[in-house]
Amino acid sequence: MAPINNDESVHSLIIRRMLLHGVLHKPKDLQGVISPSGVVYGLPTLNKKQTECIRDIDTTQFASIIDNNAPYLGADLKVRTQIAKHVLENNADRSYRDPASRTQLRYCVECAELQLRSLGYSYFKIDWLHSARCSVHKAALAPCITVMASLLWPSSEYLRQFDSIAHRILRQMSK
Repeated sequence: MAPINNDESVHSLIIRRMLLHGVLHKPKDLQGVISPSGVVYGLPTLNKKQTECIRDIDTTQFASIIDNNAPYLGADLKVRTQIAKHVLENNADRSYRDPASRTQLRYCVECAELQLRSLGYSYFKIDWLHSARCSVHKAALAPCITVMASLLWPSSEYLRQFDSIAHRILRQMSK
């Protein structure tokens, strides 16, 4: 179910899986994956609901995802496997949440539109966690926290404040 894209961040995979499983209803549901202010760390700290959404991914596969799709660098396979096991077993040590690895979740509107057209859904690229500009379009990346609010509270006043393309992007992530 919903495999990770080569250039997708691990955070994006978890958010897409949560949407597909119908367990993403309020900001609190994202705790450990993305903060209320839109901050992500190199590795997520998953709760049981979130872990259930990726139960088909074993420790070895998740270690590979950490290697390729998380901004957590410098660990050998043994360490990545241990980290993956901790994350998947809901035992993630807060020491893996290094303040130096925190960043704002952002996206490129142009890339997201292209993803929607070609894939039918959009996702957050790993590159977007390392830069303030899109490496493809050279455009400034847009912060995601307001878009997440519009997704989670579609009938609220927030929706009127957000651009429709960003809202559509996150809506399509679950398809």
